[in-house]
Amino acid sequence: MTVDLNAATPGRDNHFNLIRFLAATLVLYIHCFPLTGRACAEPMHVFDLSFGQLAVAIFFVSSGFLVTGSLLRSHSIVNFFRARVVRIYPGLITANLFSVFVVGLLFTSLPAHEYLARSEIYTYLQHNSLLLFHSLQYRLPGVFEHNHYPLVVNGSLWTLPREVKLYLQLGLIGGALLWLARWRSIPLRVVLIVVVLGFACAVMLAPGQVEGHTYTRAELSLLFFFGGLTYAWRDQIRLDWRISMVVVLAMVVTALTAPSALRFVLIPALVWLVPLFAYGRCRPLLAFNRCGDYSYGVYIYAFPVQQALIAVNPDISVAGLFCQAFPIVLALAMLSWHGIEQPALRLKRRKAKKQDITGDGIIPPSGISQ
Repeated sequence: MTVDLNAATPGRDNHFNLIRFLAATLVLYIHCFPLTGRACAEPMHVFDLSFGQLAVAIFFVSSGFLVTGSLLRSHSIVNFFRARVVRIYPGLITANLFSVFVVGLLFTSLPAHEYLARSEIYTYLQHNSLLLFHSLQYRLPGVFEHNHYPLVVNGSLWTLPREVKLYLQLGLIGGALLWLARWRSIPLRVVLIVVVLGFACAVMLAPGQVEGHTYTRAELSLLFFFGGLTYAWRDQIRLDWRISMVVVLAMVVTALTAPSALRFVLIPALVWLVPLFAYGRCRPLLAFNRCGDYSYGVYIYAFPVQQALIAVNPDISVAGLFCQAFPIVLALAMLSWHGIEQPALRLKRRKAKKQDITGDGIIPPSGISQ
């Protein structure tokens, strides 16, 4: 079976919500190992790659693909950035408030009045809500002091500043193309190829620059822009399930024969496999889209909830932590989506409609397909 990517992308009948939800759940599961003091038992390290790293890679490829689509559908750079702000910040700020004033107050070793008087809780809100201009702050005063993974309230946030910076870079590319599009001189795909090649060189020349102790900054950028390049070239791409079997076989052979090179094979493999599964359109699974997009909420609430459960029961097992944390995190993700994220997105869409936007997007169609 083949998937015509250009014909599939205009509709909303895809499995991206499910893919990202499963990736976020995988991150929750993998964090159960180091958080319970059993990091050595984490699976899949035999191939020099963890399930957590795989999940992060899926997130960045998916984000690059979808956000590039958002850029091309936007009528202006302002609309593009507004959409990114509305998608990231309302849910994030709410999660940070939850960490500070619910989790922090319940699990600090300090008296409540002393905890609330400490400046660190307000710098935590500022740094972790802006994501730019400051380093992330992982500690709150007296919170989780005696956990196996001490003093870290929400370690999952490390990917978000990098993703926001990638949005800014992609938006700048879009702004430049909007100016150049009058002459139809430089299509998006050409610019993205140059960007991808640049980050590929950075990966090979500077592999030691590590962000989050899992991927280099260049690798995360490469995953994101490869995903964007796939969207930009969608009119030339036919995804074939038979080729996918070859891709998977190549990953297995690499893992068995040269595990240190698996990450280099992983990037082009996921660029092929993620859109293939997203647009494979298994009809029963499309029903998941009616539930909501809970992946972001699962990702940003899982870590503090897991740490809280361990603070209550330090001897909890990996399985026990996952089984207790998942329903709590899912409930918080559902509240976040239906109470915060979705209303914010609806408000943004209503404002966009009032502007009476016309046209196909930020770059004229000929600029996309050349």
